Amino acid sequence: MIVASSLGTAGALLKISVAEAHFSLARPVVGAQATHRARRIIYVIVDTQQGRGIGELACVDAPAWGDPSTDESLAYLVNHAIPRVLAAAKSRHDGALPSFAVSSVLGSSRLDLACASVLEMALLDAELRSESLSLGHWLGVDASHVALGVTVSGTTLHEIAKSAEEAMSQGAQRLRAKVSPGRAFATAEVLRESGGSEVSIHLDANGSFDRSVASTDILVSLEGFSLTCLEQPLPGSDLAAVASLRSLMTTPICLDESVGSIRTIKDVARYEAAQGICIKPVRFGGIRGALGAIKQARDAGLACFIGGMFESSLGRSVVQTLASLEAVDWISDTSPASSYLEGVDGEDSPTAGSVTLWSDSGVGPWPEMGKLRGITEFEAADS
Repeated sequence: MIVASSLGTAGALLKISVAEAHFSLARPVVGAQATHRARRIIYVIVDTQQGRGIGELACVDAPAWGDPSTDESLAYLVNHAIPRVLAAAKSRHDGALPSFAVSSVLGSSRLDLACASVLEMALLDAELRSESLSLGHWLGVDASHVALGVTVSGTTLHEIAKSAEEAMSQGAQRLRAKVSPGRAFATAEVLRESGGSEVSIHLDANGSFDRSVASTDILVSLEGFSLTCLEQPLPGSDLAAVASLRSLMTTPICLDESVGSIRTIKDVARYEAAQGICIKPVRFGGIRGALGAIKQARDAGLACFIGGMFESSLGRSVVQTLASLEAVDWISDTSPASSYLEGVDGEDSPTAGSVTLWSDSGVGPWPEMGKLRGITEFEAADS
């Protein structure tokens, strides 16, 4: 059961700033649409009467189909979302906008949801800090640690094997890798060899397979690796096609990019299209939206895990805390940001296959302010 205590506002909104930071990835991440070698991360900083809060936008420059890019989200955030939030706050008698109200101010498109997620996070961070609460405490989380789930990366099988070996040296309990038709079988071999028989293995296809006999044969050939799940094998939202594939396999199928609403989760269950889903707060309008998705997955009899977007420490702390909820069945993307982003310091290394949850006030650790480049700012009086 998910329990979140009541929160007051952080006081009147005074200013909203937008900033960015650039990181190099320790190893390239080869996805279906692009090879990612760097991360450009957008932050929203809210200043209120009671203090400051910071949120992180979990978008990438070249996303898989369906998700908005960093540039698209940034433009929408600056030109539409922030002005709407400030106008909504100005219309209230106290000039404050509670974090829970952000979703009602914006729309339901993927751009609206992405922008809502970062604004809600920033406001919630300010609210939690004003009451000296951590995200986990607010959610009623008893655990202090969460299982270590690592997404291994590299452009060659040798690099993937090295990444997997490093993850195993930290006690990883789950290995996840991006795959495509050309090297899915070989990648599965590498992960199972590195992880042994006990480690959970996820393969994420990012919709790179199709409905052809050749693609189906490759997917069925993966059955021998005892995968925890095969993630998003087909593109698009054709749940009937995914259900047809599921009928041919015993390996659980998990949907990711094609799931971005409570209604879709219900449809996945109704079509029996998959056994599980990947939940990313950015697709559901933020932390509260993700909580709703977790509950719906449980009610629909679907397994779930919390997916990451190679966030910085702030965003990754949110993923780790959500992953510790009892209703999250599969091991999530919980590896610390310092393991995949270069130049991130001050994080505890995983021990005995687990990661320490953020326990100080707020949703997670703030980025180093001196490393941020300001993009723009809005004074509340300008709305």
